[in-house]
Amino acid sequence: MVSRSFMANLDRKCIVALAMLCASALAASGCAPMALSSVRQKMAAGQYAAAHRELETLAARTDLSPSTRREVFDDLCTSEFMIGAPSYSLTHQRRTCAVAATEPDSSSGQIVAQIDDKLRAATAAQVETALKVEDLSNAEIAAEHYGDTPGADQRVLAKWSAEMWILADRQISERVSGNKQHVSTAVKNLRGQYAEVIAMSPAKFEAWARKSSTATAGASPLVERNSLIGSTLDLWIAENDLPTAALHLDEFATINSALAARCRCSARTHISDARTGLPAYLVYLDADVGQSDVFILPGADGVQPIADAE
Repeated sequence: MVSRSFMANLDRKCIVALAMLCASALAASGCAPMALSSVRQKMAAGQYAAAHRELETLAARTDLSPSTRREVFDDLCTSEFMIGAPSYSLTHQRRTCAVAATEPDSSSGQIVAQIDDKLRAATAAQVETALKVEDLSNAEIAAEHYGDTPGADQRVLAKWSAEMWILADRQISERVSGNKQHVSTAVKNLRGQYAEVIAMSPAKFEAWARKSSTATAGASPLVERNSLIGSTLDLWIAENDLPTAALHLDEFATINSALAARCRCSARTHISDARTGLPAYLVYLDADVGQSDVFILPGADGVQPIADAE
């Protein structure tokens, strides 16, 4: 006869064996609910870095249910937001949270909005600081980053753009050494080259300038809109067309030389990004060489924005 103690001991052994077998099966399958429970405990304890490491492993899996996937990505967003810089810059946080926010019923959109607020504040402060010390390069790059952040205030961008053009014009004036005699000689030569343009009305000249910005025959003009005030011609080019414009700067130099011939002065052509209004190229009359040249502003050369860059 089998004793009760023997049966009880056997039952305990069976229970332990079954538990070990289940644990082994769960480990082999990487049970997501159990892993998420561990993540929740760590996040509740403020152990965001440890939770983030587990979440990265979970996020790489392809067998997550939609609800589990959403929770994993939302927790990744939250953990990076809570850890913050320098481990995770604002731009890195935003990238992670923007991905999480695409999941159905995600709550990460609220964090994305908070990150955008921080990015706008950071870049705006950088622009203002750079402008105070007349650092055109850093002001331009930070302003571009500000303009790329959702919720950017177009009135603020317009204010900065006007200040940057004043600064750019001043820097070019200091760089160009031509004296009044050189300007007079250059203009005289240019008037001989652009006699037909000189005879145009202001409206026809602006139309000619737009047409002259066409990159190839039969294509639409690169200039989206323009404005002529005195000796300054403002041209706005769509952001997507700026790379094309960079390959045809000679055309814009020709336009500015024609303007100098018309006004008998050191003409300037301001080329801006039509989306943000920020400066891209400044075309000016270099009286020493008798022709117009192009000053490429920092934002036009594809430099990585300085605000929280990686």
